[in-house]
Amino acid sequence: MKFALCTLFLALGLMAQSPANSIAGKWHLVELSDDEVVVPRHRVDFVFRTKGTVLSGAVINRNTGEDIPLANIRLDGNVLTVRLADSKGKPGTAVLTMTASGDKFVGRYTSLASEPSGPLLKLVRFRE
Repeated sequence: MKFALCTLFLALGLMAQSPANSIAGKWHLVELSDDEVVVPRHRVDFVFRTKGTVLSGAVINRNTGEDIPLANIRLDGNVLTVRLADSKGKPGTAVLTMTASGDKFVGRYTSLASEPSGPLLKLVRFRE
């Protein structure tokens, strides 16, 4: 799970806030069958931030705590599109498309041509 482009539909419980603010915070990306309370070590951690209506974010390096900036984040209604940067800071080629399912988001990686790739995944709120 090196590079990701995430698309999220906001869950009803999150829609009470503005869409950008409802996404703000830390999230775990895990396989669909993984436990949501005791999250596995094999995962990708994201952080989304808002400043006014501007949405930004990063993948969190779990070894160093350092943020690896996302190349592109777009919130279009209830759809959030996130794309990682490659090692040279340019947009990567993998896409992660997610849809709301209760308080989490479910989806999978796709190519830029929208061809599905890999297992079903879910994005769940960060747990300490």
